[in-house]
Amino acid sequence: MSYDEEELFVETTAQKWTRKIVEPRIAQELQYGNIDEVDRLKELLDEALEDSGEYINHYKRRLGK
Repeated sequence: MSYDEEELFVETTAQKWTRKIVEPRIAQELQYGNIDEVDRLKELLDEALEDSGEYINHYKRRLGK
């Protein structure tokens, strides 16, 4: 596996795990009616996914995907 392939795998996996961890927490806070915490978590998730998405796109371009 090349460096670029490895980095693409790591970033893709990180996105999946981030969603897997944060999305249930958002759902839980929605059940409790804690909208401020929902908004905060959504903002953090969006930022993390955006940053990670930039890396994913970078390595996909480098790999010609």
